[in-house]
Amino acid sequence: MTDSSQQPIFRVDKYQAYEEEAVLFEQYSILMYGSEKLCCTRPEMEQLSNLIQRALNDRKEAEHGNR
Repeated sequence: MTDSSQQPIFRVDKYQAYEEEAVLFEQYSILMYGSEKLCCTRPEMEQLSNLIQRALNDRKEAEHGNR
C-alpha cells in the first residue's frame, strides 16, 4: 500500500473468552476487503498458518532447484 488512504486488503480479528483468569478459547476472524472470509480457533489458525508457510516455501525451493 503506497497511499495511506487505501484500506488494507486483509485484517485478522482475535477474540478471547476468559473465565476465572483462564482463557477459555481464542477465535480468529480473517477479513478480506472488510468482509469476513474465515472464522477459526487457535489450533485451526496454526494449521492454516503452517499450510500457507509451506506453500510459500515451496515456491522458494522450486526457484532454487531444491524440489
